[in-house]
Amino acid sequence: MKTKLSLLATGIILSALGTSWGQPVITNQPAPQAAAPGTTITFQVGASSIEPLAYQWQKNPGNGFFDLADRTNAALIVARVQPWDAGDYRVVVTNITGARTGAVARLYVMRPGVVTTNVVIDNFDDNRLTGWLVNPHKGQATLIETNQQFNVHGSWPGVHTVDLGDTAAVSYLSRNWSVLNGQTVELRVDLVSMNEYATAGGMDLWNGSSSAGYALFKGRDFVHLCKPSLSVPGIHGQFFHERVLIKNTNVVLALAVTRVNPNVILTARVLDKENNNAVLYERSVVDTPGVDRTLTQAEMEAASGMHMDAGTDVGPPITSGSEVFLDLFQYTDGTRPAAEVTFDNLERWTSVWRPEIAIQLLSTIPPKVNLTLSAAAPNSSWAIERAPQLTGPWTNLSALLIGANGSAQFQDTNSSNPAGFYRARQQ
Repeated sequence: MKTKLSLLATGIILSALGTSWGQPVITNQPAPQAAAPGTTITFQVGASSIEPLAYQWQKNPGNGFFDLADRTNAALIVARVQPWDAGDYRVVVTNITGARTGAVARLYVMRPGVVTTNVVIDNFDDNRLTGWLVNPHKGQATLIETNQQFNVHGSWPGVHTVDLGDTAAVSYLSRNWSVLNGQTVELRVDLVSMNEYATAGGMDLWNGSSSAGYALFKGRDFVHLCKPSLSVPGIHGQFFHERVLIKNTNVVLALAVTRVNPNVILTARVLDKENNNAVLYERSVVDTPGVDRTLTQAEMEAASGMHMDAGTDVGPPITSGSEVFLDLFQYTDGTRPAAEVTFDNLERWTSVWRPEIAIQLLSTIPPKVNLTLSAAAPNSSWAIERAPQLTGPWTNLSALLIGANGSAQFQDTNSSNPAGFYRARQQ
């Protein structure tokens, strides 16, 4: 009996030592990010260890990872994002026993593409509901096309909102859409007005085969982006729900799907219709083939004040579909009066990434310039050239191979004229 107790005690001691002296354990990997220039993003890692932890963030702009000076916290904040910040990031977490390297998280810096097509899906000028159908779910919904605009009405007497789809009036139209690698497909619609009983108006790019899609909602004091799925009832991955106070009438809702294999970048924007489509709001997220981080039910309630079901991201990124939706949502306990949202000018824009050089002056003595080339086609080869003036003569400096993240970097360590000119030519 004594021998067994002794062996058991020894096993407990060895187990404790193994935990105490083991390498760090990464509990929460940093996630891919996408951001517009001038915004701020944060990469966050979670790690555990009994011993004190040290962090070192690294970046790979296309030619290998290197340590980022003074980036030694669990969070990496990139303020006022610029094109040269694009690339892959990772963190090395160490203690006195060893080190763990976190997963690679990519930062995409979004930029306007070159519009190749602009298709008017319906401008509603004929005052006829040609092709439009309605799915009222648990309530009563009607569609009215009048005064060259599109009205969605919904009423849910006795219905309590538990899921986003419970009290949504969804109008849909059959329209095929697809997005190629390096391309952006953007759905736009004018949100003319909402009556006081409407919680939000929105739109979807939908894939009927997988019964899933991407949806953007504009509420009175919020913008919401989600990935609804009907293949699993009640499961809607909520990417974000952000409180924002911007106008609710005469705005343009824009939902862009940008394909950068194997990922999809979703960009939600609200534009000011009365001010030359000035950007009132913009935010991007990355949908990967894995299970991406979405809001929990508690996080959704804290952000919105609405108690509703919230699921996880289900399924791979969606790059094609067969329908477009215009939606009305009302959060209700079953006693609210009928809601109404008015839309106009439903369009689909298609664009491609344009080649772009970002020039960052690092020093003047000696002249040193950092160049970041962004291009639509991964694995394409480009010649970087420099000239003292726009008319030349042009000197070939280097060949750059665009990485999978759509960018590559080159450092001109002895520029003859930091105020000179650079260009890229595809080889």
